[in-house]
Amino acid sequence: MFSNAGVTVSYYSMQGCPHCVRFNPEWEKFENEVKSDKSVKTAKYDARKDEAKVREAGVEGFPTVTITRNGKTDTYEGPRTVKGLLEAIRI
Repeated sequence: MFSNAGVTVSYYSMQGCPHCVRFNPEWEKFENEVKSDKSVKTAKYDARKDEAKVREAGVEGFPTVTITRNGKTDTYEGPRTVKGLLEAIRI
């Protein structure tokens, strides 16, 4: 289904970020949709709990979604919806 989809990561801050609060249910639905596909790996990092990971990734705004394929990481700029995320990882 998502051949060679790679790794999709969400960086967020649930504390004080209304955009992240709105996006979180969409991300959870997205993770549910792709969990059975072995070609897709997802991760989620909270800026408060995973500060080092977020800083290492150079994330400055929230929510930020990145997609890594074939060793290249791009920031996802599309709609913060399940449909948008699924379309972004389809090859």
